[in-house]
Amino acid sequence: MRCKKYEKNHIIIIIIAIAVITLAGMLFAGSGSASTIDVVGSISVQPVAEKLAETYKSKNANVKINVQGGGSSVGIRSAQDGTAEIGTSSKDLKNDDKKDLTEVTLGQDGIVIAVNNENSGTDLSKEQLKDVFSGKITN
Repeated sequence: MRCKKYEKNHIIIIIIAIAVITLAGMLFAGSGSASTIDVVGSISVQPVAEKLAETYKSKNANVKINVQGGGSSVGIRSAQDGTAEIGTSSKDLKNDDKKDLTEVTLGQDGIVIAVNNENSGTDLSKEQLKDVFSGKITN
């Protein structure tokens, strides 16, 4: 039910995102060798992750942070299988997804339903919108 997902849609970043970046920076700051951290996942989280990475890198030159999109499922899977140190998601983690991961909410999305003035549908309730997006209402 897509509307429910939008209604509850909040940006989730796999925990310790900032802690991982901070820890990596502390560990490698004095070593003289560059460390790389991969952040992968939700494209709606990507601009926020890029800003955080930019700010962190400006103070920690020995850390390279790669931020990539790919979608929430890719972010969750990448964090689980270790291909990324940090996975980002703009959807709730399912119970199966939570295994070996910890999550922290970074922010929430604002979702707007815009209706053209020529459309005869006005004053739709939240329930009616859910029914439209779930396919229950089709006219």
